[in-house]
Amino acid sequence: MELTHALAGYGDLYANPRGPVTDHLAVFDNMACDCGTHPSAFTKRALGWLDPAAVTQHKGRRSLYGLHTVGLVQPPPEGRSTAVQVGDDGNSFMVEARQMVDPFDAGIARKNGKGGEGVIVYEVETPDINRDASCVSPLIHLKTPAALAPGTTFASGTGLIVQVISALPGGYSVIIDDTTLPWTSVSEGASTPGAPVSAVVTGEDRVALFLADPNGGIYTTSGSAAAGWEPWSSVSEGASTPGAPVSAVVTDEDRVPLFLADPNGGIYTTTKFQLHQGDFDSGS
Repeated sequence: MELTHALAGYGDLYANPRGPVTDHLAVFDNMACDCGTHPSAFTKRALGWLDPAAVTQHKGRRSLYGLHTVGLVQPPPEGRSTAVQVGDDGNSFMVEARQMVDPFDAGIARKNGKGGEGVIVYEVETPDINRDASCVSPLIHLKTPAALAPGTTFASGTGLIVQVISALPGGYSVIIDDTTLPWTSVSEGASTPGAPVSAVVTGEDRVALFLADPNGGIYTTSGSAAAGWEPWSSVSEGASTPGAPVSAVVTDEDRVPLFLADPNGGIYTTTKFQLHQGDFDSGS
């Protein structure tokens, strides 16, 4: 801790120029406890010990992430994140995984209902409140004094929900839902009130949607809330009753068979869907 003060000008996390911080990161950051544990992902990034690309910026409302434990060798493997940041660099939440993977983070062992292995959530109220340019003093509040285990959920009270889904080798899978984000139109699509919309995951950050429009035409679009949605297009001029359900399932790479009942009650399907070209075979 003292070397970090001297060499990097990084301040204590248990106190700052405003006074003591009662809800600091405790055992989850050596700069809060002087107990020899790994610094948090926020501190490692601030000190240049963690590539900023290892921290994923949460986009859209709800996403699934694989977290790579902070104490393991960095950067994380492909498809994983060392931490997820929700919000901008002025005020944000950070979500990261902590496990007792080495002698340093053996110090996070749960005591008196605090610490332990799992997922932690903390709020960075401000990255630096110190007016002295030679010293950085973040103001950070730990929201999960006891790390979250699989099957548990954190709700911030301001609209952020973090759900720990399962343990992974060297980390955890989590769903992060920023409920402060409003609903938005999907390329101005329309169906009948309350009609079902079929959705299937077709790739990283990509979903295909299918519906029957108010005239019974079958339409599709693909994309995501973060990346945007393509225009709606007809599915081989298929037809059903207005707002009728359209069943969809991924069966192979780039293939999504669809099933529906036509206006006369016949059951029909498409034979293939080329996801990236947007081409359907004729129905049968």
